[in-house]
Parts: sequence; C-alpha cells; structure tokens
Amino acid sequence: QLSPSGERLITSTELASHGIKSTESKEAATAGGHTIWLSILGRVFDVTSGGPSYYGPKGSYNFYSGRDASPCFHSGKNNEEGAAVNLEEWEDDKHLMSVYDWSQFYEKHETYQFMGVLINSKYYDENGEETDVRKDIVERASKAKIIADKEKEARKKARLEKRKADREKNMKK
Repeated sequence: QLSPSGERLITSTELASHGIKSTESKEAATAGGHTIWLSILGRVFDVTSGGPSYYGPKGSYNFYSGRDASPCFHSGKNNEEGAAVNLEEWEDDKHLMSVYDWSQFYEKHETYQFMGVLINSKYYDENGEETDVRKDIVERASKAKIIADKEKEARKKARLEKRKADREKNMKK
C-alpha cells in the first residue's frame, strides 16, 4: 500500500521484523537475506549495507534496528527509556537539529535505501500523511540549522579578520 505521495506504508510490526536481536550472532543477523531496517522521524531505511558491524548484535547502533528511536540520535541513550522521550517537548531546537541532521544523513547516504514511512506513529498517520508533530519538529530543526549556520559563518569571519589584523600588526613590527 502507498501513501498519497507514493511512499510505501510500513507498520511497526513490519519494521520490527527487520530488527536484529542483540543475542543473535553476526552470521545469523543477515542470514537468508535478512535485511536490517531502522526508522528516524518516521522515515524507514534499509541499512543492511552498513552491516552487522554497525547494526548487528554487538554493533554500536544495534538498538536502532527494527524501531524508530529518533530521540536516541541526539541523546545517545540507546534504550527503551531514551526512545520514549518526546522530541516535540524539547525546548532547545538545536537538539532537534541534531536528530534532523541524522535523518538527512540517512536520506543522502550512498547505500542506505529509503523504504517508506512508518504509519500509525507520531510522525505519519495511518494513511502515510505527515503529522503536525513531524512538521513542527522539521520546521523547528530547519530554523535552528539556519541560525547555527549563520553563527558558524560569523565565527569563521571573525577568526579570519583577527588573523588578518594579527598579520598586519606583525608586519608593522
């Protein structure tokens, strides 16, 4: 089934079937063509190409497989408690920016494949339509990114001006 925008609709049960148990061996994790999926902000990606070394039983990102653990991408609290945090309640939009940056990493990755949207989640409704919660998170994160980029550029400009002034001062000596 597809959303009105043509994206595949994925249930939490289907997503979970592409998770890796931390007790499985690396070989068992991808045996028989088993694929590894994760979701961030309700967008599901096949990360099998990252392999068991990242997403497998002993991989540092194992917790992310088979679920949407969006808050964990900022907090690093890779457990059920960390995944249950409500991003929409975060007051610091730079934290949201961090999660959104990770989502863009998956969107733009050379080998990770976008599979569809996680329906009946806080990010997409049962028809695959983006929820107001997701829209708000993306908008706040995008605005924070613009501000952060401007601040970074201003710091860079100030450093270059200071270097230039220091060089000129040293030349006068």
